[in-house]
Amino acid sequence: MTIRFNAGIPQAPLLPSKARLATWQEIQAQHLKKLPEAFHTATSALGHYKASDHQLADFNDANRVFTVATIASLGSLDSPQPGAPLPLWLGAGSWLGAMALTPRIINGAIYLKTGVNLNAQYLSSNGVIRPLFQDPGYMPLQVLPEAKRQQLMQRLGIPLDNPDRESLLQERLKQIAVQAHTWWMLMAGFATPVFASTLSDIIENPAKSLYSWLRAKTVESLSLKPALQSKNPQRIIAALEKTIRQTIGSGSETTMLARWWKRLPTDVMRTLQLQHVVDGQFLKASEQERFERIAQHLYQQLHNESVRNALVAQLGKDEAATAMEGPSFMSALGRIFAPLEKALEQAGHLLPHEARLKAQYELDLQKLSAQATLKHLRELAELFENDGDMAPDVLMDRLKECLEKPVLPYIEQLVREGRLTKATEVMGSEEQVEAVMNLFRSGRFKLAFLDMGAAPKEFFLQAMESLALRHRWTMGYRNLLLAFMGISTAIFVAFFVGRQFKSSDGEG
Repeated sequence: MTIRFNAGIPQAPLLPSKARLATWQEIQAQHLKKLPEAFHTATSALGHYKASDHQLADFNDANRVFTVATIASLGSLDSPQPGAPLPLWLGAGSWLGAMALTPRIINGAIYLKTGVNLNAQYLSSNGVIRPLFQDPGYMPLQVLPEAKRQQLMQRLGIPLDNPDRESLLQERLKQIAVQAHTWWMLMAGFATPVFASTLSDIIENPAKSLYSWLRAKTVESLSLKPALQSKNPQRIIAALEKTIRQTIGSGSETTMLARWWKRLPTDVMRTLQLQHVVDGQFLKASEQERFERIAQHLYQQLHNESVRNALVAQLGKDEAATAMEGPSFMSALGRIFAPLEKALEQAGHLLPHEARLKAQYELDLQKLSAQATLKHLRELAELFENDGDMAPDVLMDRLKECLEKPVLPYIEQLVREGRLTKATEVMGSEEQVEAVMNLFRSGRFKLAFLDMGAAPKEFFLQAMESLALRHRWTMGYRNLLLAFMGISTAIFVAFFVGRQFKSSDGEG
């Protein structure tokens, strides 16, 4: 018998569907095309005074990226300091990463429980890539291989000999997809800020260090070296000032020297195991109580020769090297200051006397402060190497004296009173005393003050307070929220996902 259809009645297609699972390469290519397509769709809709919710929904992720990038760009306008927009972009990227990470973590837990990959995407017959489980009302399961569908039936307890097995599988997958999406919506309010802050915390220091290095090297290659080759004094002065500002300038966290100052306390505290001093009561204690706890800990640690050797080795990696040494022999400060010193030496005979002195002053101002701080820390190890038969209470007093390095007026008073031996003992050498006093007498008070370096007491107190605040955030808030989300998600997946609940009338 031949079946005939009246004209105008649509007929079902007889050809098999061309839809299939999309490959990773196809998904990435689709992501790259989304942003320009979303921009074109939006502008076309605005131009014709109409918009399609279905069309715009296809570009939800692209619109989110475009909006966040626009906000970060607007926030970066007229930034007063170099590198100031970097945290905005790191925060924007971390927030987008958290938005993408949260559903994948939930979907991964569901995959371990049920074997259902809710991240699967398929290529439709019209060439558009869509998430397979995005719309629970329409899931073309024919894109899954027959073996995969049978595997899912076995995992979900659907008999393979059941004639309605395909319909049952469809219903179970619809249930799982709805459950996963609902749980993601419940967790998004907690997970997005927590994951965003965690991601930003992980990438912040490496990103800033890389940015500072690239910025300094770019200025050196594109500005300083061409200026030196031109032998034009005005051009050299401008390039030198720009290079110094972007390499060791103050007021920005994205200079190479600022990154070194950021890293030094962490390295020293790790070497001296000062992180064990931080507990829940540290921030509640007074400054003097914190200082006593730090002094007691250092007293115990520095008696250990291996700890002293580790501290000396760590400081040796940071101490400045001269411009004549090769890159492989340079310390951390040497790699920062040596190129600037070498450039100043090459341009010295081309620069006016005042310009040369100004550049040299900037280098000395920062370098002497860093060197003096390292010297004060080294003296802590040397104190315990030369303690001899010193009584414990006397040794503790000497340790506290080394930690509380006297300020500049105290050194100046010792010199006025003729107590050079005491001044030398405090400063470490007669040359250091003479250098500081010459700067003091010539009115260069800022340089004289910085030449004395950061007192170890202030150095450790500031570093420990920063560590305590970070510890309170990570352990008191972030880890607590992470534990809550992890435990609640595990309970939800284990006891609710894929489970068939009986209704009050006895139906499943």
